[in-house]
Amino acid sequence: MQCPKCGQTIVNNSEYCINCGKTFTKSNQFSLSYRTLIIFFVLAIIIGVLIVLGIMYYGTDKELDNILNDSSNNNNLNPDDDNDNHAEYQEGNLDLIKKYYGHYIIYNVITSTQSPNEIKNNKNDFLGWPIDFFSDKIKISLYKLDWIILNDINMYIKEKDIKLYNKFNELSNVKADFSIEEKANQQVKDTHTYRFIINDNTLYLYNNHTLFELKKVSIPYKNNNNFYKIFLPNEVFSNEAINKFLLSFENEFIKAIEASTNYVIHYYYEKILDKNIMYLMLTKKISEPLGHTFINYESIGYDIRTNEPINLIDYIYMHHLSLSDIEEKYEIEFQKSFFDINFQPLSTETTYYTLNNKLYILIEGQELIIDL
Repeated sequence: MQCPKCGQTIVNNSEYCINCGKTFTKSNQFSLSYRTLIIFFVLAIIIGVLIVLGIMYYGTDKELDNILNDSSNNNNLNPDDDNDNHAEYQEGNLDLIKKYYGHYIIYNVITSTQSPNEIKNNKNDFLGWPIDFFSDKIKISLYKLDWIILNDINMYIKEKDIKLYNKFNELSNVKADFSIEEKANQQVKDTHTYRFIINDNTLYLYNNHTLFELKKVSIPYKNNNNFYKIFLPNEVFSNEAINKFLLSFENEFIKAIEASTNYVIHYYYEKILDKNIMYLMLTKKISEPLGHTFINYESIGYDIRTNEPINLIDYIYMHHLSLSDIEEKYEIEFQKSFFDINFQPLSTETTYYTLNNKLYILIEGQELIIDL
């Protein structure tokens, strides 16, 4: 260290110069060092700012370009997800969906491995029940699963679900996939939702992991606020009396539909072959979806050799039964004369048939069972 006044070399940190007597302070000693540090610090700040600005205006853009151009990155933007394209996709599908408004019946049931056994084991029971689909109403008739009419609904277009479509061969060319949902109701927590799929020119209802193929039909009935199905023999009988009886059965079905609201109305027949007698067992079943059920049975018995109806007395003789024994049993059980019965065939008052070695005679709601 040198004295700034006389230039004499002195010991570092000396308080004065031994040659000229000049005194020193710490600020004098370190003023040069402080200036050097300040300059270095300012330069460091300037360099740091320049680096940050360079990253912001150049480096980040390059980095984002690399990310967006990397097809393997999860953030890659798909052109199909463009908002404008998606809006056009929805609009096009809505125009298509409107063409499918109408009345339908369930024409076929296509199950999957996840379909419940209740559907797998009773596929035929679902056939023929109505499905209505309109902009302001849907009616769903799923046998023993769901009976519902919704008048306050919303429609939602769904994205393509390739995973679902691959489960069914019938969904090889899906044109629209949409859901109908009941509008939110503060009093009802769980809203009902039903999914429809249009493949080629066919409308399907997808429910319970099952595909229900729908067939468009015309509805001649005035009142359509119920659930109904009629199943009659697909044949014309040579005996006109039988045809008239079946026509009467069908007319009663139509009256029940037009008189009822939100009822399940099911009219159907079963065939029972009893020796040479064929019986058409006609069943009328009317029920509230969550209430009581009314059931009434009628039968048409005819000789398959002559196609002629057979009355109860002839029927008893055919089975080699004792008319007097039946008469006595009937009068004991019901305190009525057996011969007050209308024995004529095709009578709504009397139904008779044999099953499991027993003769069943249903008379005005009363049943008489005779062991054969």
